[in-house]
Amino acid sequence: ETTTDEAGDERKLTPHIIEANIDALKKQIEKEERVKENLEKAKKRVEDNVQDLSDHQRKRREAVEDRQERIEDDNAKEKKNKEAREDRQEEHEDKREAAEDEATAAMVDPLKELRV
Repeated sequence: ETTTDEAGDERKLTPHIIEANIDALKKQIEKEERVKENLEKAKKRVEDNVQDLSDHQRKRREAVEDRQERIEDDNAKEKKNKEAREDRQEEHEDKREAAEDEATAAMVDPLKELRV
């Protein structure tokens, strides 16, 4: 058998040339398999990174939502406490005014009796 080389020359296929061609083809196949494996590994790493990023973003979003919820809860508590303080202050004012009215009435009654 003969083959044509890259220069276009015909050469007789010897067992040595055939063996060399087989070895070269095997090496090329092995190289392509390694490239394919490396591509699969790279694809897997990219998918894992995408998942990690997605998880990280989800956790950050949840943390922001939790923080916002705590802020809203704190604001609601502060508003409730402020209203309670205002109610207590108003109640205290009412009691003070009632005490002043009682004291005034207590002073006026004896004065009325003295005038009579």
